[in-house]
Amino acid sequence: QEMRRRLYEQGVDYDPQILVITRLIPEAGETTCNQRLEPISGTENARILRVPFRTPTGEVVPQWISRFEVWPFLEGFALEAQREIVAELATKPDLVIGNYSDGNLVASIVGERLGVTKCIIAHALEKTKYLLSDLYWKDNEEHYHFSCQFTADLIAMNAADFIITSTLQEIIGTEDTMGQYESYQFFSLPQLYQVINGVNLFAPKFNVIPPGVDEELYFPYDQKEKRIQTKQQQWERRLFHDDSEDIYGRLDHPEKMPIFTMARFDKIKNITGLIEAFGLSATLRSNYNLIFAAGTIHLDQSQDAEERKEIITAYDLIERYDLRGHVRWLPSIN
Repeated sequence: QEMRRRLYEQGVDYDPQILVITRLIPEAGETTCNQRLEPISGTENARILRVPFRTPTGEVVPQWISRFEVWPFLEGFALEAQREIVAELATKPDLVIGNYSDGNLVASIVGERLGVTKCIIAHALEKTKYLLSDLYWKDNEEHYHFSCQFTADLIAMNAADFIITSTLQEIIGTEDTMGQYESYQFFSLPQLYQVINGVNLFAPKFNVIPPGVDEELYFPYDQKEKRIQTKQQQWERRLFHDDSEDIYGRLDHPEKMPIFTMARFDKIKNITGLIEAFGLSATLRSNYNLIFAAGTIHLDQSQDAEERKEIITAYDLIERYDLRGHVRWLPSIN
């Protein structure tokens, strides 16, 4: 909508099309991830195009796979995505944008093969999330495959025509912290390779664009007239009261002020650290409830090794600090 508005104001007679490329997952449960093509609600000529992962023999991979396990499939995915994009648009695109390490690698391959402008958005580079993940890459290779990820990041960064970041700190860091991109300048993966000039932080390809929010969707709590009453009532029940097979915990005193957080159930998000801090503080337990939305409460429904470890830790902490009646755990909210 923003693109259309700007084109109209500038007098450009052009009807843009946007394809969002992602995985097609046949075993999609109650989601729409098994649909090849899906229009994006509230837009014109913007749609999701899904392409499957395939085995070396060409068979479709039916199940979801953790982002740490996708690397063997990405080159084949990129080649198939290229064919599907050109077929869907009946021409090649003007611009290819990647997001996160795997998407950036795919965008680099597709953009290079089609000879079009390439953009990448790091979103979240794993290298700065895990302490000394380069020096101890072998210790983490079985679960995280950092050697593949860091190499993909280097390829995408240097192949990109431009890079979008949210802040300058994301590029160069601060006096006390290292920037995500800065960490790729010089590093070693012992017995694999050494990087001595991974990315030029002063290249004009870097563009800082704060993402902002849609004020129609995000607004101060006191603007009650903007709220949809039925939705508010639905979420109040789900957050504080409803019994459901996907929710853990009942609140003894649901009227207490909640401490609420929502994130992926990754170690770096430190939700288990929040649970422990809450458990250690008698003041917090007396005056507040802890409500968090993350992952799933069912260990057997998670296929991500790190998430499974965090789920086990969360249950252990709730038991250790006797937090029943004080904690409520919901699945990730989409």
